[in-house]
Amino acid sequence: MALKVINKKKELNSNTNTWYLIPVKEDDSGYKDTFTLYYERDYLGDIKVFYPGKIKDKNLVNDIKERIKNKSELWFIPVDTLMHTNLAFLMNAFEDMGMDLNWYLNQLKLNKLFDIFYFKDKFDTNENQFSDDLLTKSILREDNHQHLKSALDLCKLGSIYDLENKFSIIDFLNPIFYERNIGDKLFEQKKLNFLKQLLNKLDDIDRDSFYLTIGQYLSKNPEKANEVIIEFLHKIFNEEDNDELRACLGQIINKDLRKVISDVVEIRNYLKVDRNKIPDNSLGQYTSVSTLKYLINRNKTNKPCLRLTNSNQMNDPLEGKALRKFLGLTINSNTDYIKSNEFVSSASATLDSLPMWKQYGNDAKGLCLVYDNEYLNELLDLEKTDVKLFRVVYFEEGGKVLVSKFKGESSQEVKNISDKILKKLEDIKVTFQKIKYKKYKKIGLKVVSSIFYLFKSLDYAYENEFRILMKMDTKKEDQVKVDIVDEQYLLHTYTVDKKNHPIIIKYSKVILGPKAIDIDYIAPYIKLCQPDIKVIKSGIHYR
Repeated sequence: MALKVINKKKELNSNTNTWYLIPVKEDDSGYKDTFTLYYERDYLGDIKVFYPGKIKDKNLVNDIKERIKNKSELWFIPVDTLMHTNLAFLMNAFEDMGMDLNWYLNQLKLNKLFDIFYFKDKFDTNENQFSDDLLTKSILREDNHQHLKSALDLCKLGSIYDLENKFSIIDFLNPIFYERNIGDKLFEQKKLNFLKQLLNKLDDIDRDSFYLTIGQYLSKNPEKANEVIIEFLHKIFNEEDNDELRACLGQIINKDLRKVISDVVEIRNYLKVDRNKIPDNSLGQYTSVSTLKYLINRNKTNKPCLRLTNSNQMNDPLEGKALRKFLGLTINSNTDYIKSNEFVSSASATLDSLPMWKQYGNDAKGLCLVYDNEYLNELLDLEKTDVKLFRVVYFEEGGKVLVSKFKGESSQEVKNISDKILKKLEDIKVTFQKIKYKKYKKIGLKVVSSIFYLFKSLDYAYENEFRILMKMDTKKEDQVKVDIVDEQYLLHTYTVDKKNHPIIIKYSKVILGPKAIDIDYIAPYIKLCQPDIKVIKSGIHYR
């Protein structure tokens, strides 16, 4: 077994029992101390690495390589809870092979690599040997990128050890350690104050992970869910927007509600598009010529990103209503408004269509911008972004379903998806009729409303639309912009990766509408900005 610093993912090697650190290019307060941690080819997450003694250079790579060579101590703290969530999946795999759960800690010890949470006592003993500047300015500073700082504060306060001093904060965030070390110890009335203290200390993202860990434990051990915990989970369910969390908690709360949640999750999975299955030059957006300067330009410091609209404010006010009527769902205007934290952009797989030119291309005087596939591949890389691509369902109240398709895609494959979705919708309709408790109906409506934006009237099937989705957690709400137009408050945002870096939009082709001005008055500008973009005229003759 070994620990290595490498430069690129292609250097990762399976079946070597090796841990790899890959430097992240960005710095933090001048320090290049962030690395991506892999075990063999298994991605764990980003960590900040530090060590006792004098810092020779703010770029820690050479020092770390030297310390590995000399078998000196290295320390790390995860950038966020993703690292320990991924670790849980890895350890599940090892447990299935009969390996001891202490494997992780033993591996770290042998490589002189210490996780600050699992080796907290050792950290406390050695803390005065670490660079104060590095710790306070980069490693342990509290900001949007350091979600676990508050968790470390809890460890230092000692409050996290209330239950027999046997576990640390990460035990709450790693399902395996939770089940082994905590289990149902919290599920008593007298422990709720401790639980609330813990939750008040945690960041939003970590709190979601904690809820999910409890939910996963109770899904496997439903007999542990007493009335106190059920009430607690109801409160979480009503307040949180995380689909995975809702699905998990729904398994504990009510079997009919669980069925609705499961069906909604499956519908989303049927409609989600694998980025590796998107044909080249297959998706584009229609727009007017006046927007071209914003979408394609030479501004090196302000490159354009894809603009996304809040899903509740998409263009068609009838979206989702046919589905709602089919399912027999009504929204009482006296009840609280159902907020959406999902932001959407529309794309079409029909790239030179007269109805589309007339409706979205400024009456055929506009443009159709075709997305570059490398850009889409980067945009939909779920290791780096929270952006997904979905088909749109064209739905008729009587029950007819069509889904959008790529050019050349098998009609039978698309029909299979349509048939599965219709079956799930019929199941949801039947299940909703079984739910009597108003509170469960309200939760179910909230769950189903999370897919309304993926359904449109069958009358719009000619659009052949796909939707690009980015979900906004509360930590990113400062990135939501508001335009006030005719007393309407319109919400939008732009695509960023998980580290809040902008994802620059790129096109492979521009199609000029049938009635657009002469190509000589547009193409030179496009070629000046991006010489590799293909510029052509629509093949449709229209006056």
